[in-house]
Amino acid sequence: MKYTYSVHRIVRPKERSSAWGYSVYETNNEIFNNSIISIRFDDEQTANWLAAAVVRAMEGGLTTAQLRGRPLPDLTWTGDLNDDCTAELLDSLAHVEHMAGPRRGGSWWCALSKRDGTELFNSSELAATIKSGIAARWLAELVLALEAGGVPLS
Repeated sequence: MKYTYSVHRIVRPKERSSAWGYSVYETNNEIFNNSIISIRFDDEQTANWLAAAVVRAMEGGLTTAQLRGRPLPDLTWTGDLNDDCTAELLDSLAHVEHMAGPRRGGSWWCALSKRDGTELFNSSELAATIKSGIAARWLAELVLALEAGGVPLS
């Protein structure tokens, strides 16, 4: 299958700063877009990065259903899913945590590392705001899926 993506600016009401969004296409049909997950992209580069990661995941075998739900549906998260939780896959560890504000619409963080402590991914390095625990776990699972499949993050 041939997948492509486009990135676009989103004008927000009430004089709020603009955000960025993306859509992923199979042939000419939109099959996924950022409105499905609660992550606000503050710059074009970050939206491009995640759109390209979604395309790489799909090229690696992830289905549209997995992307619309959970990239790794068999992955078990331990801890409080509404505050601080972890998951393990092969020799990688994922950590998701609520940082500030309301549980939905506030700010969440996720990171992935190897068991030896080597950092693979840290969402605080993105120009984005993860707005829910579901979105943070989705992003962590997407990155884990890419890592487990040997697909580079960038």
